[in-house]
Amino acid sequence: MRTLFCLVLLTLGFLSAQAQEENYIRMVGNSEISFKATGLKITMDLKEIKRDEYQKIREKSISEIKTELLANLARMGYKESDLEEVWPPANRYNREKKETYTLEVDSKEKAKEISKLEIGGFSCTQFKYIYDQSEKFDTYPLSMQAIDDAHRKAKALASKVGKKIGKVINITDKTSSKKISPPRNSDTETFSYSYSLTITYELLD
Repeated sequence: MRTLFCLVLLTLGFLSAQAQEENYIRMVGNSEISFKATGLKITMDLKEIKRDEYQKIREKSISEIKTELLANLARMGYKESDLEEVWPPANRYNREKKETYTLEVDSKEKAKEISKLEIGGFSCTQFKYIYDQSEKFDTYPLSMQAIDDAHRKAKALASKVGKKIGKVINITDKTSSKKISPPRNSDTETFSYSYSLTITYELLD
């Protein structure tokens, strides 16, 4: 008898929970903000060229390569002080002499122009988009947009099944930061930040 009584209670609890579940709708609201890159950081390698009598290649020091590079950059409005040497240098097991520098430019067009420079011993090895780190954005407007998005979707779905949405039962927002900013470097020209929260609404006939 005790076992039967427990089964009855469990059944009633399940039916009650099921009935409750039919009276609410839970919806995820989304919003997004995008940041535009302010320029690019170019990583450049300068490698010495060794003499090769057989292929009739004359030697070229890093100093010569750098002088030629600076002359080309000067025509584009850049100075030697704009170059930043990467230090310490990466391990080189073949003992080749190489220097690596980075240069920040304000447009993709300038980055392309530099990458096409025909200088023996010079090559561009990496391009990273850079963003303004002082640009901060409050997440509050995003949360309001996400709430509107959740409400719109919940209302539309409820209408499809002949229901209406009532009061808000619960809001779950796991966002921990009140301020957001883009990364310092990225592979993409535009950085997007997505915001989401979950809202449970009462479902009415």
